[in-house]
Amino acid sequence: MFAHSFLHAAISTCPFVSDVDAALTEVRAVIAESDVALLIGSENNQMVAMALLRDNTGAFMRGISTTHIYNKGSARIRAELLSAINDFAADRGQTLVWGTDINQRPKAYERLFSAWKPRPQGTLYKYDAAEQPSE
Repeated sequence: MFAHSFLHAAISTCPFVSDVDAALTEVRAVIAESDVALLIGSENNQMVAMALLRDNTGAFMRGISTTHIYNKGSARIRAELLSAINDFAADRGQTLVWGTDINQRPKAYERLFSAWKPRPQGTLYKYDAAEQPSE
């Protein structure tokens, strides 16, 4: 049950997620897929970090996408989590890792991934199609 409450807390921090329980159900379904990884980091027998990854092999976005990364642990756990992401990419023959700064804190995001020297690649926008003018 602790894993459920930890994942619930971690996923609830993702601005893309409006229904945490539905997201948990989706995570449970997709982690059985060979192109998905759920990495968990722990300290003092407590889960404190997670990363949900997908290996994109299609022509449009080849590489590893970081669906969500969460860390309430130490800098050491963060480094271990990032190393595990790198290992997942390397094990799959990928060299690119894609991430989205959904919290709009570029300096913090770049600091998190500083070892990889992240470079911005465009801008992510969202819109609500229900709010678009009708023709």
